[in-house]
Amino acid sequence: MVSVSSCDACPRCGKPVGCGMKAGLARCWCSDYPPVLKVPAAGQGVGCYCPDCLKIMVEAAAGSVPPASP
Repeated sequence: MVSVSSCDACPRCGKPVGCGMKAGLARCWCSDYPPVLKVPAAGQGVGCYCPDCLKIMVEAAAGSVPPASP
């Protein structure tokens, strides 16, 4: 599971993530996406992705679009 503390800046583009859990909400906006990406193991240095990057990554993983760089 990814630590909520690793959810400040997107590791792909550097934009703010806007984590709902970190903001004290019951769930985060990212839980609205289908679970097509593996959650990195704790300690891998990977955090949460911003809405734009996560959308691109989910669509690419689902085969909708080719992966793109930010």
